[in-house]
Amino acid sequence: DDIESVVSKLLAAADNDVEKTEKGIIFIDEIDKIAKKKNVNSRDVSGESVQQGLLKLLEGADVEVPVGANSKNAMVPLTTINTRNILFICGGA
Repeated sequence: DDIESVVSKLLAAADNDVEKTEKGIIFIDEIDKIAKKKNVNSRDVSGESVQQGLLKLLEGADVEVPVGANSKNAMVPLTTINTRNILFICGGA
């Protein structure tokens, strides 16, 4: 899943109501597993790029997410969600 998918899942749980979504709660488990890889030659699929995307959401940003689906494609309409008032709770070891 990409970073925006957590917001998309919240939108679906809020019955596609943008106002409810923008006041929702997102729990991210195993936040401690997201770390920058020490070997710069390998592909960093769960490291620094994920951290940067997640930081954007936590700081509060306008994110375009699909309505009624979990993936972006040409056939699914997008809506903008502002994450400024979403409560993010993160858990880890």
